[in-house]
Amino acid sequence: MLKVVAAGAVAAVLPLIVALLAAADPTSPAPVSHDAGLGSAAAAAISFAEAQLGKPYCWGGQGPSCFDCSGLVFTAYATGGIHIARTTYKWRQDGPQIPLSQIQPGDLLFSAGSDGTPSNPGHVVMYLGGGQVIQAPQTGEDVQIDPVDLATVVVATRPIGLAASS
Repeated sequence: MLKVVAAGAVAAVLPLIVALLAAADPTSPAPVSHDAGLGSAAAAAISFAEAQLGKPYCWGGQGPSCFDCSGLVFTAYATGGIHIARTTYKWRQDGPQIPLSQIQPGDLLFSAGSDGTPSNPGHVVMYLGGGQVIQAPQTGEDVQIDPVDLATVVVATRPIGLAASS
């Protein structure tokens, strides 16, 4: 019984400790909680994507050793049982469009990128919450977490909306 109570106490104060540590180190990204209100598919997609951190970018890659931007989110959502388009150019198949003021963890944010246009996006990132995204940016860079840049986003979609409409 004592172990259960102690474990509950630790679980209760752990978010506070993490927040204090992040505040003490301004170079550290803010902690992101993926369990508050997320559907299981979005949580699975985020967990999969985060497990790929540090893997290299490769054009056309969808794992397991390297990824391009759409390959990362395609494979991540496949682990959650949701089928989305393999390329950014078919973004209209990736769930309902969401206003940027309403984005949630797991939503996909599309931008022109280096090989697209505002009307035909060439880059996609997954929103993690807390102002952060995960992405496979470009050749020479690895899968990484970055601050979101909403100024470059031309459309956002919610893949978990596909599960709800099935």
